[in-house]
Amino acid sequence: MLGIYVKIAWRNIFRNRRRSFVVIGSVAVGVAGAIFMILFMMGMAEQMVHAAINSYLGHIQIHRTGFADNPVVRLTMSDPDSVIGQVERIGGRIQGYSPRILTRGLAQSATNSAGVQIIGVEAVRESLLTSVASRIVEGTFLTGETSLRRKEVVVGDALAQKLGLQLGRKVVLVAQAHGGDMGSGAFRVVGIFKMPSEDLNKALVWINLQDAQEMLGVGDGLSEVMVMLHKDDDLAAVQKALASELGDEYEVRTWQDASREMVQMVELFDVSTLIMMAVVFFAAAFGIVNTMLMSVFERMREFGILRAIGTRPWALFRMVIYEAMFIGFLGIAGGVVIIGILYLAGLGKGLDLSVFAESLALFGSDAVIKPYFDVPMFIETVVLVEVMTVLASLWPAMRASRLQPVEAIRQK
Repeated sequence: MLGIYVKIAWRNIFRNRRRSFVVIGSVAVGVAGAIFMILFMMGMAEQMVHAAINSYLGHIQIHRTGFADNPVVRLTMSDPDSVIGQVERIGGRIQGYSPRILTRGLAQSATNSAGVQIIGVEAVRESLLTSVASRIVEGTFLTGETSLRRKEVVVGDALAQKLGLQLGRKVVLVAQAHGGDMGSGAFRVVGIFKMPSEDLNKALVWINLQDAQEMLGVGDGLSEVMVMLHKDDDLAAVQKALASELGDEYEVRTWQDASREMVQMVELFDVSTLIMMAVVFFAAAFGIVNTMLMSVFERMREFGILRAIGTRPWALFRMVIYEAMFIGFLGIAGGVVIIGILYLAGLGKGLDLSVFAESLALFGSDAVIKPYFDVPMFIETVVLVEVMTVLASLWPAMRASRLQPVEAIRQK
């Protein structure tokens, strides 16, 4: 008996093809719009996160306890080799690690000065793990060479513009050294980088690890060991393993711990996407309600005859619900087809928003937003469309099931 009602519901969709196709088309456009928003809102969020991770944060940072809240020189690692040894024991889940010196300081040129975050790194390790070397727009990244006459520094383009720096020019870095004295050094600009985030372009400078250690007088001490993983999914497990091995003397922080603003921004993107999807689907629901009501009113006499020959109200209710479900399925299929065509036509290469590059830089995103396909979100969208379609058809279905046979048959 169920199969009969399903077949009747399927055929009823095509009794008024124009109206049905209009509603199916509206659902398809709504689904395509929702998938489009998911692809590119999630894509933008993913790019922001990965830009921050690959630029300077890494997946995991290891510090002396208290350093994250008070990044002073006296909280450098007393035994960095033991920390590095524990990182190396993790094995295959680790892509690599970068020993660092981190300190806040002042960059001074002949014309201006600015507060900066000084990052001392091993040039080769850093270039293999982070994207800063690939984002050099002038010159080169650090070579690792250092001498009394040659100390290298790489700066952001915004900082270079503010300080009037060019390749080969000197800049003096000043920071508090070990013991409370001020440490300083004259560095020559060997490279200028451009990150997606304007804040990073203004604030970060990279120098060689040896130069940073000498300037701050910390010997072989380290402020941080940054760890990069092969897979994001291993983040929690690796953090737990390292924290267990290193004990209370060290803090093992993930990128979420280090950048709460980034986490909140990603959460905001998720909420914004859900709100926009709800608005689109709510608008499509009105079309479905209207179509199903018109379909019921047009078939009042037909429903009356069905009731008169013994068809139960519940059967009529289900028949209308089935029609709405088929409309939802066809709309979803149409939306997927639309997105598929657009993806093959060039959408898969990314959405070029160079016109809004300056605004996107405030969010730390590149100008070309590449789509990110999130399977759980896609499934949620499909389920939401079907649920919305069924809910929108409840009222018309109830109207059909409550018809009185005699009154309905008299309808013309």
